[in-house]
Amino acid sequence: MAAIGSVGGAVIADNKNERDIQVYGAIGALVGGLVGGLGPGLVENLPDLSKILVGTDKVLSGVGKVGELYASARNGAAFLESIIKNDNPNQERERPFPGIVGNEIRKRAGSEFNKDLFENFWIGKGDIILNRERFADIVSEAENSLGAKEIKGNQITLANDQPGISKVVNFYSSPEYSLAFGRETLYYDIGGNAVGFSDYYNFDPKPEGVRSKDAEKKIRMVNFAAELARRFRKGRPPKAFNISYGIRPKQK
Repeated sequence: MAAIGSVGGAVIADNKNERDIQVYGAIGALVGGLVGGLGPGLVENLPDLSKILVGTDKVLSGVGKVGELYASARNGAAFLESIIKNDNPNQERERPFPGIVGNEIRKRAGSEFNKDLFENFWIGKGDIILNRERFADIVSEAENSLGAKEIKGNQITLANDQPGISKVVNFYSSPEYSLAFGRETLYYDIGGNAVGFSDYYNFDPKPEGVRSKDAEKKIRMVNFAAELARRFRKGRPPKAFNISYGIRPKQK
């Protein structure tokens, strides 16, 4: 759990010089100690993480007490120090460096496509339009593995003024897209042909039962890290964005 706590310090330390490692390592140890001391109860009560942000200034003012917390924070502090000293660790291909915490999360995002989406979110690039090949693969996964063909959907009017159907498909069980999508919308023409797609990519918490417990915990931890990055990190902050393709509903 202390390693999770070190996220706070890692975000603060992002983009700092080597000479600042001791100062920000201490902050990381402090935050790590606070989180590590909360133990498993923190993960089970992730909605309360937002409260930590309210008292961040008080936390930072307490750096002088870091010695008292070091015992419970040592694992988080060691992790923080190791990734700060490595300027750009373990990148699979040439990509923009999204900062220390962003890079650690991106490495765990799965496929290259999933990493592209997370990277786009973390450094605030904006909306994305899928290419034809990716759209075809998403439709194939939805129809052949996720039951999209059996979903009746809702009747809509498409942007080309033709009647259509919208279907919300659950991608949480998809081997390829579970780390990229949640419940996404596919659009069909009246003949049953998939013609469009839309998603709003974010890490907003959902009520119990909407996602699996494991998925919800991961999303809430990334959401918390993103909130810290928005507050402390230089440059463009993490930002939700739209993913789309093809013909979608007519705008009212």
